[in-house]
Amino acid sequence: MTANESLKESTGVFNNALAVKGAYALRWHPGFAPNPAAATLAEAENAQVLAVEASLDESASSDKLKDESPQLALELHRLELKMNLLLKICGELLAREQKLPAPRVARISAVGVECEADPSMKSGERGVLELYVNRSLPYALRFQAVIDGERTEPRGRLVHLRFEAVSDALADQMSKLIFRKHRRLVALARHS
Repeated sequence: MTANESLKESTGVFNNALAVKGAYALRWHPGFAPNPAAATLAEAENAQVLAVEASLDESASSDKLKDESPQLALELHRLELKMNLLLKICGELLAREQKLPAPRVARISAVGVECEADPSMKSGERGVLELYVNRSLPYALRFQAVIDGERTEPRGRLVHLRFEAVSDALADQMSKLIFRKHRRLVALARHS
C-alpha cells in the first residue's frame, strides 16, 4: 500500500464531517437515557480533556523566542521534553491502574464514531460512549450517543455511533482535534 493509499484509508468523511481512522480505546455503556444534567457535566469535562490534548500538540518555543534568546528557547525546549516524558509516564501508570479497554480500529469525527462492534451493541440503542483520543492522556471523552447504523465487513461488524446533545463549541473543539490528527497523517504520508 502506498503512502497516499494509506492516507486515503486513514481519513475520509463520516456523517458529513472530516474523520480519521486509528486505534482508539473506547467503551460503550448501553441503556442510558438522554440526561440533560449529565450531558452538561460531560460537556465541561470533554472541553477540558480536549484543551489538554490540544496543549500536548503545541510547541512552547517560537521562532521569535529563538531569535531573541536562543538560550532561553533551548531551556524551554528541554523543559518541554521533560514534561512530555513525565506526562507519558503518568499516562501509562494511570492507564494500567484504570484498566483501559484495548484499542480497536475506529473512525472518529466531530459528530460521531464508526467502530468495530461489541456483540452487545444493537442498532437504535442509546448509551454513553467513552472515547480515549490520546494514549498519553488516559481521560475519556464521554458522549451520549445513539447507534444509528451498522454494516458488515470482512473483518467484522461496524457500528455508527452518532453523538447527541453536543454544543457548537465542543463540536468545534472536536473538529480541531480531527484536523490536527488529519494534518499529522498527511505529513506522515508526504515523508514516506
